[in-house]
Amino acid sequence: MDLEPFLVFNVLDVHEHLVPELGRFAKSSLGVDAAYFAAVELKHTNKIREVLNGLRTEPSDNFIKYMMAEISAGRQTQNAVDMFRPIVKRGFNQYISDNIRETLKKAMKGESDTETPVEMEPKQAAEVAATIAEEDASALTIDEIEAFAIVKSILRDICDINRLAHRNAAQYVSILLDDNRNKRVCRFWFKGRKIYITIPGEDRKPVRYDISTLNDIYNFSDLIKESCNRHLTRGEFEEENEKGVEGDR
Repeated sequence: MDLEPFLVFNVLDVHEHLVPELGRFAKSSLGVDAAYFAAVELKHTNKIREVLNGLRTEPSDNFIKYMMAEISAGRQTQNAVDMFRPIVKRGFNQYISDNIRETLKKAMKGESDTETPVEMEPKQAAEVAATIAEEDASALTIDEIEAFAIVKSILRDICDINRLAHRNAAQYVSILLDDNRNKRVCRFWFKGRKIYITIPGEDRKPVRYDISTLNDIYNFSDLIKESCNRHLTRGEFEEENEKGVEGDR
C-alpha cells in the first residue's frame, strides 16, 4: 500500500537476516499490532541504512563537523571541513571493513553476533503501536491505510497515484491531490461509532455517504473519480471547515 515497501525478500537471493523478519508476518502468528510495529520498525531501519550508506559514500558537511567536534579537531571552517572529508570517508569505510572481517572470523568459528528479533506479547505490541501513533500525528490506522489504498486503485486510471497524499486530523483523514488541502478528493471518518466518507459534489460542498465495510468505498468510485477530475481540470477550491456532514446517503 505504501509507495516504498518496508520489506523486500528475494527467494533467489536470500539474506539470512531477513528470514526472521519474514516470519513475523506468517499467518499463524500474525497480529495486527505486532505487524504494524514490525512494519514501522523495518521502514525506519531501511531509512537509517540509506542515510548511513549516503554518509559512507559522500559525507555531509554536518556529519564531518560532528566528527571533528567528537575528536576535537579544531575550528570547523569550510577549508577544514573540506580537508577532513576524505579522512572521514576513509575512516568510515575502514570501520565497516573491520566489522566485516570480524564477522567473517566469528562465522568461521561457528559464532554469531546477529541479534535475535525481539518477540513481543500482544499487549506489549499494542502499547508500542499506540506510542508510535501518538508520537507521529500523521500515522494512519490499518483501516485508514487500506482506505487510502482503495482510493489509489480507483484513481490509478485517471491520474498518477504518486500525486495522491493523505493528511490525518483529529476526526478524519483527507485524501488530497498534490498534497494540497484545497484539492481535496474525499475524506474518511473513522473516529466515531459509524464510518463514512464525504465527497465534494458538483458545487464542491461535501456530501456524506455511510459505509459499513471498506469494500463499500468501491460503490462510490464514479463520485471519487469526478471529484478528482474537477481538480485536474479546474484546479483548487477553498478549504471548508467540515465538522461532520448531515444528510446521509
